[in-house]
Amino acid sequence: MKARSEIVSHIVVVTLIVGVMLLKLTAGAIAGFLVYSISMRVKSALERRNPRLHARGFALALVIATVVLVLLAAAIGVWQLAKGEHGVAGVSAALVDGLNRLHDTLPAVLTPYLPSSLDEAKAAAVEVLRKYSANLSAVGMGTLRMSAHVLIGLIAGAMLAWGEFAESSHYRPLSAALLCRFGALRESFERVVFAQVKISVLNTVLAALYLEVALPLAGIHVPFGKSLIAFTFVAGLVPVAGNLASNAVIVLASLAVSYHAAIASLAYLILVHKLEYFWNARIVGHNIEARAWEIIVAMVAMEALFGLPGVVVAPILYAYLKHELKAAALIGRNDDAALAGARTARKRLRALAPRSESA
Repeated sequence: MKARSEIVSHIVVVTLIVGVMLLKLTAGAIAGFLVYSISMRVKSALERRNPRLHARGFALALVIATVVLVLLAAAIGVWQLAKGEHGVAGVSAALVDGLNRLHDTLPAVLTPYLPSSLDEAKAAAVEVLRKYSANLSAVGMGTLRMSAHVLIGLIAGAMLAWGEFAESSHYRPLSAALLCRFGALRESFERVVFAQVKISVLNTVLAALYLEVALPLAGIHVPFGKSLIAFTFVAGLVPVAGNLASNAVIVLASLAVSYHAAIASLAYLILVHKLEYFWNARIVGHNIEARAWEIIVAMVAMEALFGLPGVVVAPILYAYLKHELKAAALIGRNDDAALAGARTARKRLRALAPRSESA
């Protein structure tokens, strides 16, 4: 009975994962796991400090308050950028200055392809928007749908964190097995996410060195440098896609200075982007005890199957797969130390099951 329950639980988990990927619910699932994982970590920290405290409710309230504050800070930041010298007027001035610089520095053969004024640039932008309005509308609807999925995921994660689960031994075989699968997936998620924070910090440091040290030493000052650095960190929390977005913004800002600066930025960021695969694989691989080439192969395979969302979740799912295979003693060295490690992994799986009154 127990063996059948284990098999069925694996089938259920694989079916749910594939369903989430095919239905494009990845963003919502990640948001839910994030809220749940952070809430559980905060709860554990609070319980260690004060066992009498109602840690679950306090931790959830703290996480929700943090999410709200982050959203408010983002809204205020957008509002501040929309006014003042670094707002719309500042951007317009930077564009005009950039156009003048490009007209002065580009070869005469290329200057006829540039707008001669800001009004001409605006007209060209309006024409592009009109031409691709259908595509932009689809992108807008997709963004709105993804935002709704994220909101639902946040709510679901908070509700799950509020629940309380008993030890898996208190449940019937299939329920206990599913709780073990969920616990393993949660641990894999946490390992990869916290590794991604390290990757984002590394990308931000490199961008800051380039924008605030290397370019000024060469006599080049890219506008909105500090804002670009902050955007690099936030975007870097999204694997690969965030790095691409921050790179594009930095190249566009460099283009406002000169095409030489834009080419230099593009070359530098292409190198950083290519190396990111290896940084990602090395940092994440260290956390999940996997070699760099394993993570790279997993990312390439998932990208081929599911596109960009596959790249985002590939390290998480590979970590989960390896965790389960090790717990079943199907991979690794066949010696006493490895067998002892497999037994420890199986015990951890049983202990990882979250607590709730029903399953």
